[in-house]
Amino acid sequence: MVHAGTETCDDSNLVNTDACTNTCHTAVCGDGILRAGTEACDDGNAVNTDGCSNTCTVAMCGDGIVQNGEACDDDNSVETDACHNNCTLASCGDGVVRAGTEACDDGNNTNTDGCSNACTVAACGDGIVQAGEACDDGNQVNADACTNTCALPSCGDGIVQSGEACDDDNSTETDGCLHTCMAASCGDGQVHAGVETCDDQNSVNTDDCTAECKVAACGDGIVHDGVEACDDGNTNNGDGCNASCEKEAAKPDGGTDGGTDSGTDGGTDSGTDAGADAGKDAGTDAGTDAGKDAGSDAGNKADASGMGDDSGLSGDAGGSRPSGGGGCGCHVAGAQSDRNDLLGWLGVLLFGVVLTLRRRR
Repeated sequence: MVHAGTETCDDSNLVNTDACTNTCHTAVCGDGILRAGTEACDDGNAVNTDGCSNTCTVAMCGDGIVQNGEACDDDNSVETDACHNNCTLASCGDGVVRAGTEACDDGNNTNTDGCSNACTVAACGDGIVQAGEACDDGNQVNADACTNTCALPSCGDGIVQSGEACDDDNSTETDGCLHTCMAASCGDGQVHAGVETCDDQNSVNTDDCTAECKVAACGDGIVHDGVEACDDGNTNNGDGCNASCEKEAAKPDGGTDGGTDSGTDGGTDSGTDAGADAGKDAGTDAGTDAGKDAGSDAGNKADASGMGDDSGLSGDAGGSRPSGGGGCGCHVAGAQSDRNDLLGWLGVLLFGVVLTLRRRR
């Protein structure tokens, strides 16, 4: 029987581990008495972290109580949160990918295996040279010693690096950028499409390809060695160099030397001096044999009658030299002079006719 005010229970036995202790008090967690079948422990205190909880359960990882030896205890079985199921704090390198925090976690300290020591997936630009990368400088500058694709710079990669004039990422030699990453120019030996018609890699202007990288052609103003005799920069005929770049003969000049063949000088020599001595030399060039009686020089030679030369000063073969009296000799000399004058004028007239005919040709 329960004695009021003194006992809370009385089970009429001396078993201390049942619901009513030997002191006739109802068994409770924390009373220091391990109640069989109900409590796992009872350490008689209210300290929750001493191995026996305040609910009289033995402390364990996952009970939500951080006990001695535990770094955490989140009272769940989720392994990818901040507290593992072994009550250790999640960290990079523990082999568990922490959701929302880590991209990878391979449980090691190898930085070049695809998952870095910061638990990030390896990528070009992370500053770590991974398998398949030639370099990784950890930046996004494309024109330095390591490109943004983690490849070493080279001509043809499409990136203009130091020392390159251009880089068009192709091996076409006839565009504006050569395969050597030099800008196309006349004289480089490559025919630049749409710009050059030839390129013989020299600066010789008179061969098949000019110094301006144009195919040599008649009319370009450059004499093509071994092919052209002249080139006056046009294709006109009649200007000394014809349309085939051959030299043309000089044109006859209608007035120049018009008397070359009808006297020595067209008038300069209508006798010896074009009339300076009309009676002396009227027939030298203007009709050499004007009457066959004037002699080779219209009086240079005396005729058979023995009359003197043009002026009658020297005698002919007959020796008719003026005598001491001089009468007959003077008469003969005068007649001869008249005849010579007539022949001289005839010679001048004939010369004029000949000259006119030549000019009309």
